[in-house]
Amino acid sequence: MNRREVFDKVKEHLLSQGVVSRTADSMDGIETCRYRGPWGRQCAVGCLIDDDHYYEGLEGYAVTEAGVIEVLRKSGVPADSDTIDMLYELQSVHDDMLPSHWEEALEEIEAQWFGGEV
Repeated sequence: MNRREVFDKVKEHLLSQGVVSRTADSMDGIETCRYRGPWGRQCAVGCLIDDDHYYEGLEGYAVTEAGVIEVLRKSGVPADSDTIDMLYELQSVHDDMLPSHWEEALEEIEAQWFGGEV
């Protein structure tokens, strides 16, 4: 899988899912984003992690953390610094924006990373 394929997969996933992968912490009730959430939901990076490589201990860590990078690599995702930087931006779209703003944000990221490339 190349960087463009990674972006396209995440974009398609987020726009078709249309909701955040999030769950409330049982201790304090604060909602946190999850690589794998309730009802089969997955975040921007979670959709790239193969079921065989996902484990609960990934939750709470950013895509820039070594453990997350390793499971992405095992899942066939390039782990070069540019791809990880792009995934960090995509993770931020999922985690920090309302789904109604995702399409515009994804188009901006696409233009930034790929210009006029289709």
